[in-house]
Amino acid sequence: MRYMRYTPGLWILFATVFLLSSSYPALSAAEAEIPDATQGVPSSGPKPSTVSVPTDERFNFADGLYSRNMYDMAATEYENLIQAHPDHPRTQDAWFRLAECLFFLKRYEPAISRYQQFIQTFPSHKQVETARLRLGEILDQTGKKDEALRQFQTLTQSASPLVQRAAVYYAGKMFYEKQNWGEAEKQFRSLANVEGENPFAEIANYHLAEIAFRSERYEDATASFQKLAASEKPTLKQLGLFGLGKTSFHTKQYDQAAGFFRQASEIQANPDVSEDAFVNYLNALYESERYADLLESYGKIPMSQPKRMISVKLLLANTYLQMKQYPEALKVFDEILTIPETTEKDREMAELGKLSTLLIQGQAGGALQAFSSMKQERSFFKDRWISLEAEMMKKNGRLQEAVKLLDSLIQDFPESPYFKQALLNRGSIFLDLGKNEEARADFETFVQKFSDDPLTPKTLMNIIALDIKLGYWQDGVKDSAVFLEKYPQSPDTEQVLFQLGSIHLELGDYDKAFQTYERVFNQYPASAKKEEILFSLGY
Repeated sequence: MRYMRYTPGLWILFATVFLLSSSYPALSAAEAEIPDATQGVPSSGPKPSTVSVPTDERFNFADGLYSRNMYDMAATEYENLIQAHPDHPRTQDAWFRLAECLFFLKRYEPAISRYQQFIQTFPSHKQVETARLRLGEILDQTGKKDEALRQFQTLTQSASPLVQRAAVYYAGKMFYEKQNWGEAEKQFRSLANVEGENPFAEIANYHLAEIAFRSERYEDATASFQKLAASEKPTLKQLGLFGLGKTSFHTKQYDQAAGFFRQASEIQANPDVSEDAFVNYLNALYESERYADLLESYGKIPMSQPKRMISVKLLLANTYLQMKQYPEALKVFDEILTIPETTEKDREMAELGKLSTLLIQGQAGGALQAFSSMKQERSFFKDRWISLEAEMMKKNGRLQEAVKLLDSLIQDFPESPYFKQALLNRGSIFLDLGKNEEARADFETFVQKFSDDPLTPKTLMNIIALDIKLGYWQDGVKDSAVFLEKYPQSPDTEQVLFQLGSIHLELGDYDKAFQTYERVFNQYPASAKKEEILFSLGY
C-alpha cells in the first residue's frame, strides 16, 4: 500500500523579531526637545544696584558656567558664593541652581539635601514648585516609583502652569511604565488638549500613539504617529516614523514598514532609535522576502550595542538560509556563538539555526554530533528543541528515541506551533515501525484538529490507505466519502475513487463498486487504471 510521505515542517525558520524598539524617547523634558520645566519661571527679582561689581561678576561667572552646562564647575562656584555671601539677594537663586547642577550631574543624594534646604529656607521663592518636581524626578530615577508617583500627583495641582503640566506628564509616564494604559491615557490626553504654552503636547501625543498601538488600536496609532512624523522636531519626527513602521509591521504590511523604518534610521536625532530602526528595517525586509536588499543593506549602520549587532547577524544567517547559501549561514551562526555578549536566548537561536542548516544539508550525523556538544539545559524554545532533536534521531535511524521525544512534545505542548507537525512525524515513524494502528490514530487526530490545513488531504489519503491495510472497510468507506466531499477537485480524487471501489468489492457490495468505478471512467476517460478496474470486475 502506498502512503503519502510528509516534508517535515521543521525547517520553518522562526524570524528574529526585534519588535519593537526598547529605545523609546528619553523621558526627560530636555532630551525630548521639550523645554526644561523651569523655563519661563522668573527668578527672585531684579538685582539691586548697590551690590559691589566684583560680587556681581562672580554670580555672572557662575551663571555663565551653568548656562553652558558646565555643571561641575558651576556647582563649585555657587557653593563658594553661598558661603561667602549668604545674605546677598542673588544667593537664593544660587541655592536653587546649585541643587540643579547636582541634579544634572546625577549626584542625587546631595541634590535632595540642597533642594530640601532651598524649599525650607526660601518657601516663597518662585522656584520652590520646580524644586518639588525635581525631588519627584529623583525618586523616579532612583527606583522609588510609588513615592515618585505620589509626588507628581500632588504637583498636578501646582499653581505654576509649567510645573503642573510637567507633573501631569511624569504621572502619565509612570502609569505608562506600569502598563496602566487607562490612567496613562487619561493623563496624556489632558496634556494634549491644553491650550496656550504647553511644551509637553507633542510628547504626550507620542505616548497616546504608543498606548493605542499597545492596545491594538492600529488605526488610531497610525493617525497619531503620522502627526508626529510631520513634526519639525527631529526627535519626534524620528519616533513618528518608527511608530508608523511598527503599525505597518504588525498589520503585515512589511514593504511599507521597511520604508518607514529606513527613514527613521536615517534621522540621527537619537542614535539608539536610529539603530533600532535599522534592525527593524532589516527585519521588515526579511519578512517581505527581500533577501537581496537585506544583504545589500547589511552593515550600513554599525551597531553600538552587542544585542543589536547579534540581532542583525541572526537576520543575516537566516537570510543566507532562505537563499540556500548554507556554508555562509553556518559561518554566521558559528560567529554568533563565539561572541561573549551573546545572550542565552540568542545563543539558543543560533544553535537551532546551525542544527537546522546541517539537517537541511543532509548532515544528520554532523547535526547530532554538534548537538551533543551543546549545553543540554534549555531555557527558551523548548518545544522547538524537542522537535529538532526528534528529527535528528529519526534521520540517524534512532526511531524509538524519536517517538519518545515526540510523545513529550505532543503531551506537554498542545498549543505549540510544532504540535501538528509532531503528530505527522510520529505517525510517519509508526508507519516505518509497522505500528499501523498507532499511525492511523495520529493521522486521524491531525485531521480532526486541523481540518483546514493544507496537509489534511494528504493525511486523509494515508488514513484511507491504512483503513484498507487494517481491513477497516466501513471506516474506509466513510473516510473516502469525506475526502470526495471536501476535495472533489484534488489531483488524488481518482486514486480515492479507485480505492473506494476496491473497498466495496471487499464488502461484497458489487453494485456500489460498479457505480464507483463508473465514476472513474466518466471523470477520467483516459485513466491508466481502466485495465485494473476491468480486471477487478472480472472482465
